[in-house]
Amino acid sequence: MLSHLAAAAAGIPPLSPGRFPIPIGALYHDSLSKHPLNETIVGGHVRKVPMFYGLFAGARTPNLDATGANGRLIYGQGFVFTGEVLGPISSTQPAVYTFGIDRGGATAPGPFPNRPMVFYDALVEVSTGPTGPTGTVQLLNSSGQSRPAVTLPAGAIQVAGNKVQVELPASLLPPTSPPRTHLPYTRYFYAFWAGTSATAPHGIASFAPEYAITPVANEGFPRG
Repeated sequence: MLSHLAAAAAGIPPLSPGRFPIPIGALYHDSLSKHPLNETIVGGHVRKVPMFYGLFAGARTPNLDATGANGRLIYGQGFVFTGEVLGPISSTQPAVYTFGIDRGGATAPGPFPNRPMVFYDALVEVSTGPTGPTGTVQLLNSSGQSRPAVTLPAGAIQVAGNKVQVELPASLLPPTSPPRTHLPYTRYFYAFWAGTSATAPHGIASFAPEYAITPVANEGFPRG
């Protein structure tokens, strides 16, 4: 069903740093304690007032303070996932930026305490560190067991200012919707999180959306 999307994403405009209408210092102060959710989701695009995850055991720094995300599946190109944090991302400072993907067959609850609606059956990870950014895709089976990770080429990853973006062919995220599902590419969901680990709750600093996965936007698809 997704064979027409197998090409790697190409022609995506260069990533531009995000800007905030509210002083960053005020947003950071708010993010240090639990507060009422202030979040907007339009299509696959999430914007939110940041809030650190209560179980995070690391340093609460702005580069791990999620403020938004975007998930797109572009007809003829592939997936493009973008994550946004409050402060600038250093490509050489150790951190992990993760997109958890429900390919249609993942089920709740997810593995994170107090976030049961963040569930997935694939992980797209971008790690930064002394050797620069690297990216991987890891699929999970119906029992949550991971398969060997696929390493993404360096050109699939962009880091600019406070944003990280990864592009990948749809063939790396095959659908897991039930057999004979109509238009399975409309049944992809995602969430973004930042931290020092992709899966350990004490290593996850923040989420976008805050409490649940959200649909991946489909762009340029013929109506079917």
